[in-house]
Amino acid sequence: MDTNELLERYSAGETDFRGVDLQQINLSEVNLTGVIFRRVNLADANLSLAVLQEVNLNQANLTGAKLWRTNLKKTSLVQANLSQAFMIRANLTRVNLRQAILTRADLRLSLLEDTDLRGANLTRADLRYADLRGANLTGACLHQADLTRANLCDADLSQANLSGAILSQVDLRRVTLSNVDLGQAELSGATVPDQLTSEYSKFEKLTANN
Repeated sequence: MDTNELLERYSAGETDFRGVDLQQINLSEVNLTGVIFRRVNLADANLSLAVLQEVNLNQANLTGAKLWRTNLKKTSLVQANLSQAFMIRANLTRVNLRQAILTRADLRLSLLEDTDLRGANLTRADLRYADLRGANLTGACLHQADLTRANLCDADLSQANLSGAILSQVDLRRVTLSNVDLGQAELSGATVPDQLTSEYSKFEKLTANN
């Protein structure tokens, strides 16, 4: 299916496109609010500046997709594959990304406020300057992810894997870090609580060894 056919069918009232092959399609700057793209192949697609609010993209393949400044607010991307996706300044506010694959995804300056990232794989993802306020990253894998200057206020990183992650210049005073793995994490310039409680015990061990 090409761009023209998809937009014509959407304009005619069709919203269910589950399982369709849209690899490398150009949907930049289009508004497809509310469509069902479950299990759709959007690998290497151009979705920059598109409006995809409240879209069902569960289990979709978005490997290498371009999502620059894409509005995905309240969209569902459960178990979607977004590895190596280009998502600079994307709006992912309140998006459901449970168990999604975001390995090596470029999420610089993206909005991830109140986003559900439980069990997501963010290995080597670029999250520099990302807004993760209130995000739920319980059990997420952030191995070697770069979170330099990211906003993690009120985020939940319980049981997350942050081994080898870069947390430079990050304020961690209002972050939940119960049972988090911070082995070999880079904490230069990070702000930690004045009085470390048990949930920050791994920070205490790290600073003692450095």
